[in-house]
Amino acid sequence: LRTEQFPIDSDNVKIEGPLKELGLYTIKLNLGQDVTTEIKLWVVPTHTEESA
Repeated sequence: LRTEQFPIDSDNVKIEGPLKELGLYTIKLNLGQDVTTEIKLWVVPTHTEESA
């Protein structure tokens, strides 16, 4: 969104509870006066040399 001139900071992001588990989450964004949208966020495990 930043590349399209929509700066986002933590005040614009609405997350329903903590992201403690792997999976797909819906995140609500407030882009301005009466302008809101939702994005999908995948939480996936990180891969390191030790776990490979």
